[in-house]
Amino acid sequence: MNSSPVRLKVLLRQRHWQSHATFCAEYDKAASVIDPGLAGSYPSRAQLHRWLSGTVQGMPLPHHCRVLEAMFPDWTIGQLFQPVDSDPADSPALRAQAGLARKDIGQLLGMVETGFREPDSSPPAWGPAGAVDQRASGSPQTLASAISDYASGENGAITRQVGKKLMELSRQLRLADAETRQLAALAGNVIELELGLSIDIDQQGRAAVVYEHDLINLSERPLGRMPREVWFQYADKPITITPTKHNDRTIVIQRIHDAGSLAKFAFKISPPLGPGERTVVRYLCEGGSFRDALYWRQSMPRYTRRYTLSVRHQDAGRLTECMATVEHPDGSEASVTEGLLWDYDDRGVSLTLAADYLRPGQTVELRWDTDRAASRSA
Repeated sequence: MNSSPVRLKVLLRQRHWQSHATFCAEYDKAASVIDPGLAGSYPSRAQLHRWLSGTVQGMPLPHHCRVLEAMFPDWTIGQLFQPVDSDPADSPALRAQAGLARKDIGQLLGMVETGFREPDSSPPAWGPAGAVDQRASGSPQTLASAISDYASGENGAITRQVGKKLMELSRQLRLADAETRQLAALAGNVIELELGLSIDIDQQGRAAVVYEHDLINLSERPLGRMPREVWFQYADKPITITPTKHNDRTIVIQRIHDAGSLAKFAFKISPPLGPGERTVVRYLCEGGSFRDALYWRQSMPRYTRRYTLSVRHQDAGRLTECMATVEHPDGSEASVTEGLLWDYDDRGVSLTLAADYLRPGQTVELRWDTDRAASRSA
C-alpha cells in the first residue's frame, strides 16, 4: 500500500483549506462560477475524509470532478487523486518551465462575469502564489482556439473584452495562474498594478515627489477621472501638481481643495481608459518640505499589486533610525521592514521600500531619522 498522500490533500494543506468548513466554502466559490446550480453540492465530512485518505475506488461523481478541476485548474482529476510522488509532472524542473497554456480560460471569464454581477463581494484571495508553482505545461498545441472561443453564452461583450485583455496581461507580465485568477476575481475594480513614488529632498528640506500609477481598468465603465490627495507636514509655498511629459495619454490635473500643506485633486485621463485597458499616469508634486519629522504615509484607495517608495535625502548626515509599517483598516499595524533597503551615496542617504498586494483602506508608512552633525561612520 502506498503511504504517500494524494495530491489533493497536499494542495489543501498548502492553501490552508484542509478543514471541512473551509473546503466547502472554497468548493462553493468554484461551483458558483462554473454552474450556480452546483453550489451547496460539496461532499460530506466523511466523503472528504475518504478522498484525502486515498481510499476512494474510482473517481468522484462527475459534478465533483468538475468543481475540483475548477478549484485546481493546473491538475486533472486523475492527478488530484494520485500519490504525490507518482507523477513526473511534480518535478521542480518541469514545474519551473510551466506556462499559461493550461489555464482554464472559460473559468476566468466566468470569474470576470461574477465580479461584474457582484461588485461588493470580497475576492477569494489577494496575495502571492503559494510555494508550489501554479503554472502548468507550456505545450504550444494546448491552446488551439482563440480566447473568444472559450466564452459561454452568459458572457457579455465587456466580459469577453476584459477577459481577453487580462489574458494578454498575464502573458506580458508572466503572471502565474493563481495571480491571474486573483485579478479576474477583482473584476469591477480599477487596479494599481504598480504604484511608484520617488521623493527627492534637497539640502533645505524641500521635496519633489513624482507619482507613477500603472493602472488597469477591470470595471465595466470607462475611467476618465481619479481623485487623489497629497499631504506634507510643512509647505513652503502652494503645492503644485504637474503632469510629466512621459504619459501616453493626455493628463489634466483638476484641483478640488487646497488647505495649506494638503491638496485634494483629481487627474483626468483623455481618452478615458476603457474596460480592460491599461495606462501609466505620472505627475510631479512640489511645494512641501521635510523638517523635524521625517516620514511618509501613503494610503491605498484600491487594490495595489506593487508599491515602491524611493527616497533620496540630500545632506542627511548619519541615518539613526528607519522603520516601515502597514496600517490596516481596523487600526492594527504590521511591520514591513523586510521590504526596506537603505544606503549612503555621494549626495546623502537613499531608502527604498517595497510592499505588495495591498488592499483598499491600508496605509503604508516609512519613518526615518538622521543626525546631520554626525559623520556616516560614527
